[in-house]
Amino acid sequence: MLDIKKLNSTAPDAEIVEKAKRDERIVLTLDKDFIVLTQYPKYQVPTIVIRLKRQQPKKIAENLEQFLNSQKASIIKKSLTIITEESAESYQC
Repeated sequence: MLDIKKLNSTAPDAEIVEKAKRDERIVLTLDKDFIVLTQYPKYQVPTIVIRLKRQQPKKIAENLEQFLNSQKASIIKKSLTIITEESAESYQC
């Protein structure tokens, strides 16, 4: 895991996506701006966006773990996924 914001706290979203694409990584974020950004072909990278009403680390970890245990890695690696309290929906990039 790489926390890009610890390396560069002012990194623009497009730079984060480009690095993820180069390094073949999945973007994990609470920032809903990535939902729009990943719809542009040049920024399409696997992305998991956490959109919980209560954003406490424990709640995020529980929802993320539940999703990762229920979804195939091959789908995650090709999708934009939005995790909410009610569901986790994956949309192929």
